[in-house]
This record gives sequence, C-alpha cells and structure tokens, in this order.
Amino acid sequence: MEKPWGFRQKLDARLTFEQSPGKQAKGTVYEIGVDGSFLVRPRRTPKEWSWDDLNDRRLGRFVPTFFLVDFNPRRVTHLRAHQLVEYDFDPNSLGTTLIEKINNLTDQLHNPSAKAYAWYVEQIRRLNIPIEGEFQNFRVMSVGPGSLYFTVSDSVYDAKAGGFYRLNPNGSVAKILQAPGRILTAFFHPLDRQRLLVSAEGYPQDDPRWQCLYELDLRTEEYRVVKFPKPAGNDLFGSKIRLFPDHRIALLNRYGFVPEGGGLWLINPYEPDYQPVRRLLGWDHSQVWMFFPTPNPRVMNVLFTAKEVDNNFTMTVNRAVLQLDGLETRLVEPTRIAKVKGWNPIPFHTEQIGEYRHLVYVASNSHEDYMASRPSGVYVFEVG
Repeated sequence: MEKPWGFRQKLDARLTFEQSPGKQAKGTVYEIGVDGSFLVRPRRTPKEWSWDDLNDRRLGRFVPTFFLVDFNPRRVTHLRAHQLVEYDFDPNSLGTTLIEKINNLTDQLHNPSAKAYAWYVEQIRRLNIPIEGEFQNFRVMSVGPGSLYFTVSDSVYDAKAGGFYRLNPNGSVAKILQAPGRILTAFFHPLDRQRLLVSAEGYPQDDPRWQCLYELDLRTEEYRVVKFPKPAGNDLFGSKIRLFPDHRIALLNRYGFVPEGGGLWLINPYEPDYQPVRRLLGWDHSQVWMFFPTPNPRVMNVLFTAKEVDNNFTMTVNRAVLQLDGLETRLVEPTRIAKVKGWNPIPFHTEQIGEYRHLVYVASNSHEDYMASRPSGVYVFEVG
C-alpha cells in the first residue's frame, strides 16, 4: 500500500456502517488507513449529526464532511473495500531498523479511536522490543539522534506503573525512569539535548506529587523532581508543550475552567523551575492547540479546540493569531469559527495544500461511542 491518509484518493467502494446505535449509514470510501480503518464520505448527513438551524451562518454550526470508521471484519462491505486495495499489513514492512519501524508506524496511525490504539499496541508487540513485562500502553515521546524514547505502562488510563525507556540503534533498550502511573509528556530541553523534561502522574490526587515534572540528565541518567504549583483541575505539564527556541519561550495548555487557569500559558523554559510567566488567553476547557507559519516569521496562525463546560458543554473550533516577541509574546484575535457535534473535538491530521495553507481534520465523538468503537464525525477546516 502507498502511504495512507493523503485524503486525496476516492476509492470505488461503498461502505455501510453503524453511525449510532442501531442506525446505519452509507457512504463512499475516500481512504483506508494503516490500521484498516476507513475515511468515509456519507451520502447524506445523518440527522443525529446535523442541526435544526444549520442554515443560520451566524451560529457557525458545521456538519461532518467525513466519518472515521473502524474496520469490522463481520461486515461484507468492509472486507470488500480491503480487497479492492489489497490491504495487508506487516509492521516489519515499515523499515529496516527497529527505530525506523516504530517511528513510521506511529507517524502513519491517524485514527484516534480506542480500537485503533489497541491495534497499534498489538503491532508494537509484534516487533518484539526487549521490554520486561506486559504493557497496555505505548507512546513514542521523542526521537533523538540515533535513538527513540518511549514510555509504557500497565494500563491506558488508570496505570499503576510506568517506565520511560530509550531504544538504541542496536535494538537494545535502557530503562531511564520508573514512575507511578502514566508518563504524560517528554521533550528535549531547548538548550541541551542531553536533558529531558518528563511529566508523570500516579500518586493519589491529594498528594502534592500527584503530577511530577522530572528533569532527566541523559549523560548520567540521574533526575530531579521539579517543584511547581499545582493548579486545580489539571496540572501544567499534563499537555504537550510547544517550544519556540528562537524566542526563548514555550507554550502549553492548562485544561480546566477559566477561574482555575484554563487556557494557553507562556513558560520560560530557561528558568530553573519552569514557572509559568503569564496566561496568554483564558478559555474554558481548551484542548488541543496547533500553530501554523505565515509569511511573517514573527506571526503564526493558531487553531484550537475546546469542550466548553460552562457553555452547556459546547464543542468548538477556534482561531487566534500568535505574535512572537520573546517574553512579550501575545495571542490576539481569538474567534470561534465552528460549533460541532460529538464530544472532545480532537485534531488528528493536517494536510498542507499551499505554501501557508493547511487543512486540519478534527474528529469528534461521545466518550461512550469512542469506547464502543462507533464512528467519529470528521470536520475539515482550512487554516491560512
């Protein structure tokens, strides 16, 4: 198969799928993913995914362009679509070295469903990485020169034990850090590629160490626990950080209500304790923030999603403009561009369509349907 998820190829295949419990929908397959899942354009939008006042443009209400459908081997139409493209997958086909295979598999899996993630972990197991014990969770954290850093834990959600590892070019594995629970994020320090910042959770929530930030020295494999204030709701380093080395700053999201600190924060990554400098924008339960270049290197377009709990659990997609200026960086022109159906709208794929133009694919589904492997609605937005 060619590299999947270019979102350009319309296949001559029809698909029937259960878009909600007991309710069927039909559509055309546009792409088949590395995990065998389908990107499907429906013949018509199911009423459960539409709005009564859709024609009122002032409300910015969108309907899904596609549905993301997990492969179901009991459905004849699913099997036929696989046969049409001669779908067959072997994780060993993705490269020559173990690092290359893992990295390519991780990069090519775009389906965010629980079923797709379980499939991904099973393919990782098939690669026979020398890890002690069973694991249910596997995340690639960072790729360094000739090495790959990853984490495993004994559960996807309520983990009791997690480990942080380095995979070496010769295929050997070194455990660097053992932590309670899940390791959430890891990234290289912008000043020193021999230092990693790793955040983990797992202590009881009334323990001040509930979420710890560790600074690892890769030369000695020693670490220290960095102290930082614990906000209500969700801690500061529980989300992916975005570094801007040229401006000596970092940005990260705090997930929660605005009075709790919800929104985008600026961090000085060169300050020893990585304390937040200030909040650039307060937003109720903002989730994923994405930054896109413009012709001006000091200006970036921003797209972010949110589950606005204080606004009757309204699911939104929003825009803003980032004006980079070191510690004086600002976020301006925040604008809501769409309300969407579902739950927890998460960007899962971007496609560049011009020098400064991108399409962003956002999947949205209720938690119950997500866990039951029912299709997610996929919304497509242009940034540029």
